Amino acid sequence: MMRWLALAVLTFPLVASAQKTVSEAVPRLAASGTECAAAEGEALLDAAGVRAQLYNNGPLFWRGAGALYEVPKGLGRNAMFVTSLMVGGLVEDELRFAGSTFSGWEFWPGPLDESGTTTPETCVAYDRIWVVTTEDLAAYEAGETPADDLAEWPVATGAPFYVDADGDGVQGDTEPTVSLDLGDPGYGTRALNLAAGERPVIFGRQTAWWIMNDAGGTHGWSGASALGIEVRVTAWVHGDAREPDLYESTFYRYEIVNRSAETIRDLHAGFFVDADLGNFGDDRLGADSTRQMLLFYNGDDDDQGFGGYGAVPPALGIDILSGAHAAVPTYKNGVPGYDEPADAVEGYRMLRGLWQNGDPIRIGGLGIDSTGTVTRWGFPGDEVALEFWSQENIDGEGTALFRDDKKGGISALPTNLAPGERYAFDVAILFGQGPSRLGSITALRRVSDRAQTLYEAGELTRRIVDPAVPAPSSAPGLLLPDAGGTPSLDEIPFTWAPLADTWTYRLELLDSPDASTPLLGRFVSGTETTFDRLELPLNRQDPLYWRVRALRLGVLGAPSEARPLTVYTPAFERITVVANAAGPLDTLRTGATYTELREGTLDGQQQNGTAWLVTAEEADTYREFLDVVLEGDNATRAMPHDFEARFTGVSVAIRASNNAVTSIPFEIWDIGVGTPDDPDDDVRLIPILHDVNNNRDLVLYRDSLNRAVTSPVSWHRPRGGEPGEVGYRRWAASAEADPLGYGPAVLSRVAFQQSGGDRDITLPEPGTVFRIESSRQVAPFPASAPEAALELEVRPNPTTGAAAVGYRLGASGRVRLRVVDMLGREVAVLVDEAVEAGTHRAGLGAGLAPGTYVVVLDTEADRVSRLVTVVR
Repeated sequence: MMRWLALAVLTFPLVASAQKTVSEAVPRLAASGTECAAAEGEALLDAAGVRAQLYNNGPLFWRGAGALYEVPKGLGRNAMFVTSLMVGGLVEDELRFAGSTFSGWEFWPGPLDESGTTTPETCVAYDRIWVVTTEDLAAYEAGETPADDLAEWPVATGAPFYVDADGDGVQGDTEPTVSLDLGDPGYGTRALNLAAGERPVIFGRQTAWWIMNDAGGTHGWSGASALGIEVRVTAWVHGDAREPDLYESTFYRYEIVNRSAETIRDLHAGFFVDADLGNFGDDRLGADSTRQMLLFYNGDDDDQGFGGYGAVPPALGIDILSGAHAAVPTYKNGVPGYDEPADAVEGYRMLRGLWQNGDPIRIGGLGIDSTGTVTRWGFPGDEVALEFWSQENIDGEGTALFRDDKKGGISALPTNLAPGERYAFDVAILFGQGPSRLGSITALRRVSDRAQTLYEAGELTRRIVDPAVPAPSSAPGLLLPDAGGTPSLDEIPFTWAPLADTWTYRLELLDSPDASTPLLGRFVSGTETTFDRLELPLNRQDPLYWRVRALRLGVLGAPSEARPLTVYTPAFERITVVANAAGPLDTLRTGATYTELREGTLDGQQQNGTAWLVTAEEADTYREFLDVVLEGDNATRAMPHDFEARFTGVSVAIRASNNAVTSIPFEIWDIGVGTPDDPDDDVRLIPILHDVNNNRDLVLYRDSLNRAVTSPVSWHRPRGGEPGEVGYRRWAASAEADPLGYGPAVLSRVAFQQSGGDRDITLPEPGTVFRIESSRQVAPFPASAPEAALELEVRPNPTTGAAAVGYRLGASGRVRLRVVDMLGREVAVLVDEAVEAGTHRAGLGAGLAPGTYVVVLDTEADRVSRLVTVVR
């Protein structure tokens, strides 16, 4: 069928039928004990570059949870939320209607009988979607047992089939399609006879078929009486890589049969569409009247946020191949009368090309101006040319419409349907992606034109006997970071060379150059991205490796070379409760989310049944916790020390807001480097309270997840850094006169949080001790030579006292590791024993006076030394 020709802006007179007033008080279908249960049938179209969820109750892709229209397949991004079937028409002067938007579905499984009714048993028997592929047919022809959906193809109620008389597997011109109807021999009882050469009619590479009706229950959403229609649906994918423009699109045929005893006049059928194109909050839409297509595209060149497509956002079109009547936008919230439909009257208006309140669409602005020219096409101007009247130019002066969650409707050509008559229309959901958001519209138009050409030639509804599979694309060339480079930025940039006609890539981080499973993977729109250092594996000393693969037509291409990358990100490796008031201790772990910073349960941690965790201001994940606690230079000040918060008494503290002296119910300590049981190098730190709620003391409050959280506290070393409480007490004695008598923050804005959100707010009990450890970290060695004879590293350097001394031996043997001053006097021996080859760590104590020292590592064959400076 040729697509009806339409002007870029279609105008029409307001004829009587378009102005007809429909009674708002339409009767509901009476509820009864014989209503069908809600449909549960579902299936996937997934044989090409799309994964599309199908349902047999009216909507596509969403039925209350888990919307799925993933394109390109494998990307993990969805381009469509829901496409809901709506059908309305007049019986005498009564509007009858079936449809909905997001709930209250008004279609039920199965056919209708001669009286236009059904039974719960019939609905249950047909609560299913049948799916057959060319591969299923090929397997059967090769002698395999037929797949269930192939063997049970429901020809008894109209699923199309043919007889392959010549046995060539192709439906020829002399092998007509058969679709049984009421009164035909075998209707309701017949089975597909594969042995006799009967085969399902398959469109493209994969075809799904189901049957539903609008008479199985009450029309609660629309409030209308049932039309008495049966709807037969065929859904398919073209699935041939020789037609790449169509490989990421899906197609649908809706055949409506009037099973009632009355003619349905002015029958309109179409869809309410909510196309959440990746990130749903920044879209625009248009109506291509020349292509009979409602289209959605991104409002800027960055589809950011969760689920977004990124820097090269695509465009999506709902194209009625058999001819469309109208395409109507809706405005969600704030424009009363022009919102999405909410009942039969409003749904029927949308299908006819009218606003929710019955007004016609008028060209200009939002389309609601009473002086504009009437049209059935909302925003049909050329978006790529920024033409008026499009959402890129709503006033002729270049003003663009706001970006938001766009929805709309599109309808097929209207008809009158006598009892027993059928009406069919064909729909394509098309995907286009180009070098930019507007370039994606250009690509979408190309896809639409190709689909229409094949459709009118009858090629789109032919089975593809030998479908081509997309070949993997070539590997992109890596640009930055350079091989073996050690990025020092907080955000590490990655770039690679583009491939032709490819917009999506997958960056993978590997544990080794030949690893089969990536440690991390990210799909990227475009050819560059960045990783925050905290996204990478923490405390890793060995190199990572990175590579890139192209995603095209749902197929991941060959990986590039794996290039080494050395990035060392220090972090706390362990957070534990080492003492509490209620007995057994549970280990907290640095997990994925903050509430998972523990192993097992902590319900017994406190005597009152509460449990507490270490957190940071506004931190919901461990990586956010690190980002807050180790912001700025804090990492070099904190690592590789261990710390404790001891709920053992009252500490003097200073409020950050006004330098006023206050108190907190715990002490905070630097307990050295790997010496948790040695009190001699413990240093009591100075707390700085970042108070909330009007400068009160340590405040407990409920956060957005109803968890009890304390005010954050920063931990600072006292001037001098002497072990014990000497420096702290000296500061506390003069805090009011000199509140700034302390060093920079060691840990920034640490807080404490109850693990549950439903308990009374009570602080951790006296006796609770939290330990935060980083002393097991060793400074990274270059990846150059594991067999190198000797390597030595001191970190931090300069240090305020304790430090970690890491060393690597190329061979096992006797080792002596010592510290000497600038006069050559030995002041400390750290190691003096036989040591195995490999990497090791020792602790430099906090008792050294300020000055410069030499750390000397001697083996039986060699010596290496490093200067270290101790400051206060």
